[in-house]
Amino acid sequence: MGIRVPRVEGYAALKMRAWIDRSPDHEEKDADDLALALHWYLEDPDVLTRAWEEGERLDEADGDVTLVIASLLGSDVAAALSDATPPGSRTHLELPLYGASWQEAMRRFFLKYATFRGRASRGEFWWWILTSVVGTSALQTLSSVNADRREPLGGLGFLDELTIVDSWSAVLAVLQLAVSIPSLAVSWRRLHDVDRSGTWTFITFIPILGLIVYVVMTAGRSRPGGARFD
Repeated sequence: MGIRVPRVEGYAALKMRAWIDRSPDHEEKDADDLALALHWYLEDPDVLTRAWEEGERLDEADGDVTLVIASLLGSDVAAALSDATPPGSRTHLELPLYGASWQEAMRRFFLKYATFRGRASRGEFWWWILTSVVGTSALQTLSSVNADRREPLGGLGFLDELTIVDSWSAVLAVLQLAVSIPSLAVSWRRLHDVDRSGTWTFITFIPILGLIVYVVMTAGRSRPGGARFD
């Protein structure tokens, strides 16, 4: 049996709409994401268990997300979740985007360049990590190729050993500096989403063990308590 709720307005409607409209193709969410969204939607902690159970049932049936919402919340949701942003509500950009595509994650990464408040979904965080690793590896490879092909200046005595500055290394250094702030910001917000302080980012300074703990935390599921950082 679906969960009965009153007509939803204001911020709750915006949060639910952001969850539904997170991508053009409306890919399915898992039961945990559904339960979390319903928890926000109803703003009632007592409903979380029921939402979880209902979400698991529909998830096992491979229900389309729109059918899942209709089953759980009723037909009034369509009217409540209008295109208009309710006065005083925050924009979609200020909410975590669960199941974000690569394009969506990159857009948010740069638009929220120095935003440490709020939360970031796993997709927002890990798409950036993947992009960073691939991009850095590519530039390092180009730098190595250039180093193998370098030529001495010639005719300058001991200066003959000097080589032309590697342009790819310079590009890599500039890019790493440019993304240092947004990288820290998205890490901060990801930790908020799992109900952790952003300062846990600095645990990565502890060799090996710190990095392992950091990866486990940032790979964790969203927790309702993380809303306190919004």
